[in-house]
Amino acid sequence: MAVVKLFCAIVGVRGSPFSVKIDASESVDDLKDAITVKQKYDFAASKLQLFLAKKDGAWMGGAGMETVTLDEHGHPQGFVQMDPLLFIKNAKHFGTNFTPEEGQIHVLVVVPEGAGSFENKRKRKRTEYENAPDGWIKALKDITMSIVNSVIDPVGSGFEFATEDTYHLLWDSLIVGLLRRVSEGRFRRNTNASASTGLYRPDMCFYYKNSNTCVFRGEEKASGEMQVPVKELHDKLTWRYDAAPYIFGYAAVGLSVCLVAIQKVGKTKHAKAEVIKTFDLGDLRGRLSFFLALLNLSTLFRQVVDLIQPLGVPEYGIIERSNGVQITFAEDCVVKTYPPSLPSNDIIRNLRELHRQMVAHSVPNVVKLTKSNMKEKRVVLAPIGRLSPPENVHQLLAALRDILKALVALHAINLMHRDLRWDNVLKSTGEGDKWFLIDFDEGASSPAPKSISRDHAMLQEFALYLELGLKCLNMSMLPRIFADFLNEQENTLAPMMQTGFAIVTIYPVLRTSPKRLENAKILLQKPKSHPYNRSPLGVRGHLPPVVLLRTM
Repeated sequence: MAVVKLFCAIVGVRGSPFSVKIDASESVDDLKDAITVKQKYDFAASKLQLFLAKKDGAWMGGAGMETVTLDEHGHPQGFVQMDPLLFIKNAKHFGTNFTPEEGQIHVLVVVPEGAGSFENKRKRKRTEYENAPDGWIKALKDITMSIVNSVIDPVGSGFEFATEDTYHLLWDSLIVGLLRRVSEGRFRRNTNASASTGLYRPDMCFYYKNSNTCVFRGEEKASGEMQVPVKELHDKLTWRYDAAPYIFGYAAVGLSVCLVAIQKVGKTKHAKAEVIKTFDLGDLRGRLSFFLALLNLSTLFRQVVDLIQPLGVPEYGIIERSNGVQITFAEDCVVKTYPPSLPSNDIIRNLRELHRQMVAHSVPNVVKLTKSNMKEKRVVLAPIGRLSPPENVHQLLAALRDILKALVALHAINLMHRDLRWDNVLKSTGEGDKWFLIDFDEGASSPAPKSISRDHAMLQEFALYLELGLKCLNMSMLPRIFADFLNEQENTLAPMMQTGFAIVTIYPVLRTSPKRLENAKILLQKPKSHPYNRSPLGVRGHLPPVVLLRTM
């Protein structure tokens, strides 16, 4: 059990269900923070009250919400309140084997009386004061005052013997609260749960608007030397931010916080951190100075993000596939965790053997398996790439070249990928037009007898990839694309082919006639006897339904 999706409903509000994803090792207090961010509440998360939406041993459905009533204490009658100090996976809450199902409500949320979301209040004020300039000014003042109040009297500033978790209230109140309002971004907190895997993920990541880039990150300690979190901001960072001159961050040790600019070191992939200024959050003057400095710094987020090529997935984020597999992104690798519903031991054993063979035979342009753990049902893979299909003809040809190299090498050792699609092809970061193949969960040894040419399996797989690739291009460009491909890549591809011809079928994309389809089948059976064998571009230069690439 790692990240779980919990469906929540606000008591007394019809049609209010929403989902929140949270790591099972985090506490109920962290769940309150996540709900506050999701709903954009303008009050402290600690004021929320959460209850398990379970009655008589069964989870509630959406229809049952209308039957929930409150007692004299404002609590839902007959429901158990969740303890903010306990973990989500605690047996009193969801346990370690919890699996959500469709139509269930898992958490009942009770908000303070008269409270609402920041967005709703802003919308109401916009309607109420649409024709009243004085009202607009008042609304803006209200918003400004709520921000200033968090600076003057921040949550969590008066705790004695505070731990790092305690300081989260203060740091989030002063940092995350401001950034969410002035830049409409989102944030995520990464727990120490990844320590056992040796992965690096910043304690806090802030993403500007719709960007997946962690443009502002934080490293935090309850006590110690400031140089420790400052070093963590850059020591394990791999620079993948293209032309951006820097990204930003903060290092915090208790009440002391410094803002940091993180820059690339020369032409390497390493980074360095430069402290901009250090602030004392225990002092009002220090908090006000920090507030103004962070406000000014946030105005640079958009310009920096615009210089960075989109990553396709949230940096340091977690995604869940339809089969329940969770993929956690770290600094230079990803962790795939398999759910109980899948035969994880069989999958991991198969992956170990496939990757062992690929390493032994130096198969190019494929992801690497660096670690595996059957007990934890996970594998660690590297490197991280960009989930982005080719954007132009040049990138398409480069992707075809690299994936074909991988497929030829795989089939030469009798291995098949068996799940070839754009989602499983990534672009390398910072290496020009380099592409590689991922996700060998469906991979296997070829069942075909040795008497059957392995070229056929390879060519069928490559044909599927090519069909997908062509969908992102203008069909009128096809003849030129293939002419360029045959002329420019022939010397590179020819030595790879061991027998016969490389047959690239494209008729599904071109929606060829039944007659051409039949010709293609004949060609697959007897390639040397087909007239297209005499000309790669077919009759009168038109692109044929099947393109032949002769080997030397």
